[in-house]
Amino acid sequence: MINGIDVINKKYDTIKESVEGPMYVKKTVTIQKRNGAYQQINLRKYHLTDVEKAKLLEQQTQFPNPYKRAGIYKAIVQSFIDMGMNQYYSFKTIKMKIQQIMETYDSLNYKSNLWELFINKKPRNIKTCKDINGKILQNIQILQRVTSYSCYGIKLYQLGAEILIKNDNGVIFAGLFDIKSSN
Repeated sequence: MINGIDVINKKYDTIKESVEGPMYVKKTVTIQKRNGAYQQINLRKYHLTDVEKAKLLEQQTQFPNPYKRAGIYKAIVQSFIDMGMNQYYSFKTIKMKIQQIMETYDSLNYKSNLWELFINKKPRNIKTCKDINGKILQNIQILQRVTSYSCYGIKLYQLGAEILIKNDNGVIFAGLFDIKSSN
């Protein structure tokens, strides 16, 4: 339940079993977008299997971070876990904590840490690119997705949590909340 609404992810649920196979086998599906156009997409596994979920829950004394690979999603969730769940934090505080966490992650090229790679990454589209604050906020918003074929936040939802964002007179606040306490 998110914000008092039962979420049934029918779109992703219809393909969930087909993405649990070997990662090297690319699977695609044709979807119909909101504007009526059809698009072929590569399927990805966004959810936790029952075994993965059980392992995460048995190993942790605090809320487990379901994102394994070092990167922005893992850093965002870990920053909320470290600062404390069920409360909002200012964007400035969140950004500083994310930077602190990502600076501890070594990059594969060994020339810098992941924070440096993240802030210096070249944009795919110059017209729509965002500054560092926009990139962080956009990634936090992406982790709110629990429906559609790109439900990046479904792992958090499966563990009983969600990311909430609020704007208070132009100041952005966000936090990781237990689903029960956010209603």
